[in-house]
Amino acid sequence: MDKDEAQLFWEIVIQMIQQRLSKPMHDTWIAPLTGQIVEDNTIVINAASKFAREWIVERYEHHFITVLKELTGQDFKVQVTYSQTKEERKESDSCPSIRKEVINANEDSNQVKYKKVSVKIPIITPSNHSIRLRRENERITRSLNLHLADSGPSNAEKRLYVRNEKIRTKLKSQDTGIFSSLFRCK
Repeated sequence: MDKDEAQLFWEIVIQMIQQRLSKPMHDTWIAPLTGQIVEDNTIVINAASKFAREWIVERYEHHFITVLKELTGQDFKVQVTYSQTKEERKESDSCPSIRKEVINANEDSNQVKYKKVSVKIPIITPSNHSIRLRRENERITRSLNLHLADSGPSNAEKRLYVRNEKIRTKLKSQDTGIFSSLFRCK
């Protein structure tokens, strides 16, 4: 397959996936991708970032496999990659708890030398003031005998309850099945 055929095939795959997804999803995740078919029925998809790569693998990889199966009748393997930027390579090499400290900066030259310095990450605890304030509020609430508002069931729980009740009433009204005549109440 030459480059023109490969590009045309990629465009067809993208168009078929576009039909399966909403326009915002397609424009956000699929449109920026580039891809090519390599040996052994493998398609290599190039994503813009590590996050995009993970998102494509988790949510859209199966669409590519299905579309390729529909087009060619063959099973394909999908490999999603991304090219790391220089900043990402630098960040992955360094530890987040290490900061750089300038030890020698010449005004004449553009070179700056850094020394790595380890920094401990502080543990944040509530202040004594906030603890006292919370305790005082609890004491006042108890002394006034104010009951905290009962939030009750959430909307999702209410919808689930209503749906279950509909199913129960529907099942009670149905008299179908092999044993329904045996267990019918008279």
